[in-house]
Amino acid sequence: MLSALAVNVLLCAPAARADDAGIEDCGPPAELGPLEFFPASSANGVALNSAVRVRYTPGFFEVWRDPLTRLLELRDDTGAPVAGTLERLGDTLVFRPDVPWRPNSQYEGTAFGIDILQSGFRFRTSNRDDVLPPVFDGTPTISPAVVDARACVDEGGYRIDVTIAPATDSDGAEGDIEYLLFQTRGPRLERPLLRSRARNFAGISIPLAFTLTPSEAVSPVCIAILAVDGVGHTVSGPTRCVDPIQGNFFAPLCSVSAPGATRGVGSNMSVALLGAALSAVLARRRR
Repeated sequence: MLSALAVNVLLCAPAARADDAGIEDCGPPAELGPLEFFPASSANGVALNSAVRVRYTPGFFEVWRDPLTRLLELRDDTGAPVAGTLERLGDTLVFRPDVPWRPNSQYEGTAFGIDILQSGFRFRTSNRDDVLPPVFDGTPTISPAVVDARACVDEGGYRIDVTIAPATDSDGAEGDIEYLLFQTRGPRLERPLLRSRARNFAGISIPLAFTLTPSEAVSPVCIAILAVDGVGHTVSGPTRCVDPIQGNFFAPLCSVSAPGATRGVGSNMSVALLGAALSAVLARRRR
C-alpha cells in the first residue's frame, strides 16, 4: 500500500509521470460531458471521508471556460445545497464538503456538461471513515492475441486481455474501487504506462485489455495492477509478464525490485517509480 505521505511526496517526481496514451479508448469522444461518478450512483456505505469525483470525457476542460462551480450541484436529503470546495485534477472534478458528510444520510448530485447537458447521481453514507486499503490479490491472468489493423493498432499488433479477481473493501463502498493496469516493462519503456482502467463490479472476475503495436510486441512486456478505493488507499498485485508473440510467461524476469535492491538488466521498474506513476494518475498537476 502507498501511504498518503508517500503519495504526496511522489507527486513531486516529474520523471515518474504516468502516461494515459496507452488506454484502450483511441478515438475522440463523441460528446463532451460527465462520464463517471465516484461515489457510484445509488452507492450505499460511502465513507464519511470520501470526496465526490466526476470524471469528464477527454478534452472537456480544453473547451470549458466557465467557473467550475457551474459544473456540479450537491444537495442533502432535505434538499439544501451542500457547500464545499471544487478543484480540477486532469479530467476529473473533485468536490470536498466544508462540513463532513452526515452519517447514514442520502445525498443527490447533478453534474453538467456541454453535449451531455446533465447527469444525476445519488449516494448514501455509512457511519464511519475509510481507513483501510482494499483486500486485493491482484494476480492477473494474461492472454495475448493477434489483432487486425484498426484505429488503435497496426496490423500485426497484439491485444492483451487481462482478468483479475475483484478486490473487497471492509470499510468503504466496493463500487468505488478502481483498477489501474500499468505496463512496467517493454521496448523503449522508460516509465510505467497506464494502459487500462476499470471500475469494480459484482462478479467473479474483472476484465481489462490493451493493445500493442507491432514494434511494442517484439519483446516481453510486464504489467502490474493496482486497486484504489474511494479515498485513495492503494494496494498492488504482483508483476506478471508475457511474451506477446510466444505467449510464454517470464514472471521471475520481471519481478519488482525491493527497495534498495540492485536492478539487473531484465529487472522491472522499482516500486517507487510505479508509485509515482500512480500518484500522477490519482492527482494530476493542475493545468
